Amino acid sequence: MQFIVAKMPYGETDEGRALMSSDDLRLLNLEAGSVTAVTGQRRCVIRVEPGNMPRGRVALDGIARANAEAGLGETVLVAASDAAPAVNVTVCLVQALPPQVQDSFSFDTLKRRLIGRVVSDGDLIGVRSFASRTVLRVLGIARKSPALITTDTEIAFVPPETELKSTIYTTYEDIGGLDTEVERIREMVEIPLVHPELFDRFGIDPPRGLLLYGPPGTGKTLIARALSSQLKAHFIHVDGPEVMNKFYGEAERRLREIFAEAQRYAPSIIFFDELDALAPRRSQVIGDVEKRVVAQLLALMDGMSSQLRVMVVGASNMPELLDPALRRPGRFDREIYIGPPDTAGRRDILDIHTRNMPLAEDVDLGLLSTITQGYAGADLAVLCKEAGMSALRRVFPSMTVDVLVEMADFLHALSVVKPASARVLRFERASFSLAEIAGMDQIKARLSFAVRQGLGHAPGAIKAILLHGPAGNGKSSLVQALAGEFGLNYLQVTPALLPPTAQERFLEHLFQTAKQSAPCILLFCDLDAILSGDGGHRPGGRGHQPGGWGGQLGGWGRQALASQLSHEIKNARTMPGFFVFATAQDLEDIRTLAESCFQMIIEVGRPDRATRLSLLEKGTQGLDLCPAVDLARVAAETEGLSSWQVLSVCRQAAVWAAIESQEAAELHAAGLRDVVESQDTAGRCSIAMRHFQQAIKEAK
Repeated sequence: MQFIVAKMPYGETDEGRALMSSDDLRLLNLEAGSVTAVTGQRRCVIRVEPGNMPRGRVALDGIARANAEAGLGETVLVAASDAAPAVNVTVCLVQALPPQVQDSFSFDTLKRRLIGRVVSDGDLIGVRSFASRTVLRVLGIARKSPALITTDTEIAFVPPETELKSTIYTTYEDIGGLDTEVERIREMVEIPLVHPELFDRFGIDPPRGLLLYGPPGTGKTLIARALSSQLKAHFIHVDGPEVMNKFYGEAERRLREIFAEAQRYAPSIIFFDELDALAPRRSQVIGDVEKRVVAQLLALMDGMSSQLRVMVVGASNMPELLDPALRRPGRFDREIYIGPPDTAGRRDILDIHTRNMPLAEDVDLGLLSTITQGYAGADLAVLCKEAGMSALRRVFPSMTVDVLVEMADFLHALSVVKPASARVLRFERASFSLAEIAGMDQIKARLSFAVRQGLGHAPGAIKAILLHGPAGNGKSSLVQALAGEFGLNYLQVTPALLPPTAQERFLEHLFQTAKQSAPCILLFCDLDAILSGDGGHRPGGRGHQPGGWGGQLGGWGRQALASQLSHEIKNARTMPGFFVFATAQDLEDIRTLAESCFQMIIEVGRPDRATRLSLLEKGTQGLDLCPAVDLARVAAETEGLSSWQVLSVCRQAAVWAAIESQEAAELHAAGLRDVVESQDTAGRCSIAMRHFQQAIKEAK
């Protein structure tokens, strides 16, 4: 019966089994654990188990797909089979073991993990062991193939005939959170190499080059490794710097050899890692070697015939440094962004890196995936490793064998491992929500709606918002509470954070780093002061410091800076989960920029009477008030004050009460007068109405 090959769930790989729906098992008269034959371009045998699969699909991991010589989405034949117990099986390693594993490698442990596997001559066997995957190849089976490995089977390990490569055998199941990207890459790489006749039928040339770009640690090189393992194509991995040579003509000769090898063993894939180091912008490099290498690479890519079945794949985390000639049609004309994973993607990555880890019952990977915004795949791998090290430290030096990794170990790892994107610009997590902001219900509702739409990838979602109004009314606090409400990373940019020179380049780096930490909010505090010519100082403002951008740049510099900021904000509006907020006191100073860049402009004015009452109630929580204190009257008397000033009235009233209480205590100790009414029987000071009135007088 024919089935379509599907990807194996992340936690089910390297178990030597296939998954099918229960209905399909009954249709084939198979039971759980039955031996079946899966035939693509090659026949292999495997155990089948019921799983959460659609009808007509069979889930095979990367090792099983390699044995059946069938790719994802292709059709295979599945039928019942049998396997006799094996008497003797000869196997060898397919890849070299990592150095840290070689000393602890135990063939006895490996033998125990092979019991129950069904194998055929020439099959690959993937085994979860030694904190990674060990891949073996079956060289021979005594008497009959296929066969079942039992406790009585003698397993002989022999050295391989050729020198092993240290490259880890990687499958698509080792890539988490990039299902859409991997599918697009497979379409662009596999189809031209495996089915070139489709392009001939439509009379079009297949793509020649594919560029993978994105932040470091998101999986660009891992995808290339999976392509090399899963495709039946010659794979050439080239690190950008290794081509360079100080001798004249050697770098170009090395490039010509690489392309000649790819053509000789076609179909082939040439993968250039760190492509920006190999082919930088010729207008920005001084050395002659780099210019000759770029010219040679351009000539080689132009000289490739569409019949050669050679695909060139490049990876870079700084695509803006690449020579523009490489990115025109006919060369690297397909570009795919490999970005940081979302919550579901982080859960998949955590499943991958913890599938060999003994986890305690209290470990909640769903919670971990929620609180690790901004973590790339490489960051999560280090996080899991640090959690394992924390568990080992807990039992060292007794080294208990049955140690489990607990949730406390992961929480400790979170305090140690920070995402790479946040190590230069430290993003924060807000500790309060919108409910703790007094009043401003309409503004909070509009902001919540905008962020919710932006996180849901709704068309036309609002990603750039400007809040303007007098200082001290909670504009920055609103944005910070919004980040806490939706669990977003948060970075506040003030004039003090900005460098005195190269501001446009810093802005570009700032936005690039913020995008890598998505979902996040990037807040520009006092944007009018940043772009003004008064050195960042504005009377009545809070937090402004002399020497900001405006005072150092002059008219032309301010215009260039505003233009760069406008460009970055408009580009950022297309990024999922990325929001740009700004606050300003005087909208007129930046009206042109505000109306062209920001999709929503909201005025945050001085608080009304109801909001002032809410602020007073919040500001007096935990304070000892006299019964005669009327907060509604205090709210009426604070007309015209800002939110920050209203809260300061509460603090100053408490200070005046404490001073009066201390003076009364000193007079009483001296026997000059009795304790005044502001000192209660417990010896604590009570805040009276006169203290509020005195504080209001000072504030005004």
